[in-house]
Amino acid sequence: MDKINKSFQDLLNRKQFTLKIIDEPERVVYQGQLDAGNGQIIDFGATLTKSDILSIGQIVYNNIAYCSDDSQRPFWLETINQINLEHGLYYYLGMEKNGRIFLRHTGLVAQDIIPFFNMLVSGSEITSQILTLLTEKTNEQ
Repeated sequence: MDKINKSFQDLLNRKQFTLKIIDEPERVVYQGQLDAGNGQIIDFGATLTKSDILSIGQIVYNNIAYCSDDSQRPFWLETINQINLEHGLYYYLGMEKNGRIFLRHTGLVAQDIIPFFNMLVSGSEITSQILTLLTEKTNEQ
């Protein structure tokens, strides 16, 4: 196993942070779920390319919200853009063609895996804040 993913898995074990691990040819995928309250479960995942020195890391919180009505798409895109401009720093919101809204972080990960882990953990708090902002925006509409 490459050094970066081994270090990450060792850290997950030490922190007792249980994730499903999927070993793919070019990367390792880590999957989990966040209980966002009110019965909403948000799937999240992290990926690290296989490398001993420098890896590409990505963290995605899926299904933050969903735009099911194409007539509402401009509202959602404007809202996402506004939140990204006002609050975006390490994470950003995006919307796929199917209306799925997600929160994503990408970056380079070196052998010190702790900053990537901290970014993963902080993503749950950021997700909660984003859900509050989105609720406020949709209530204002």
